[in-house]
Amino acid sequence: MRALAVPFLLTLAACSGVKSLSEAREPLQGSEPAAVRRTSDAALKEERFSDAWNLEAAAGEDRARLEGVALASLEAERGPYEDMFAELRAKFGGLTPAARARVNALVVKRIGDRRWTDAVEIEILAAEDPPTFKAAWAVYERTPPKDALAVLETIQEARKDVAPAPAPGSK
Repeated sequence: MRALAVPFLLTLAACSGVKSLSEAREPLQGSEPAAVRRTSDAALKEERFSDAWNLEAAAGEDRARLEGVALASLEAERGPYEDMFAELRAKFGGLTPAARARVNALVVKRIGDRRWTDAVEIEILAAEDPPTFKAAWAVYERTPPKDALAVLETIQEARKDVAPAPAPGSK
């Protein structure tokens, strides 16, 4: 019966998007979390980022492993990493120093590749201070004038996305 549990969980994960970390789950028993994490590792190697995330969530929401999945998805520029980072922020308030270091390295790489908008989008994604986005502004300050408008608009759009809705009847 347990041999069927891991493939079933992988199939279940493949049918859905990123699972919320606030959802209640039945805890796994005994060696089941280790088996699920092995399958999560395999899904991550196959770049099945949603599956790996959902399996990690089922295995017990290990913060470092969840961050690893989100960062791998971001580094590959595929997958629902936006949803993953939102879940990490909601559950843990932000990233661990190790995860933040990986984000910083990725931003430096994007800047080195002159991908200014991508660099600022990563800072917005990993921000712990919306709508201030201090780290995104630090990227903007380094951006050459020919790319500055696109970077500025990216920050402004991000602020709109996190701004509270106006109260009814207000202007």
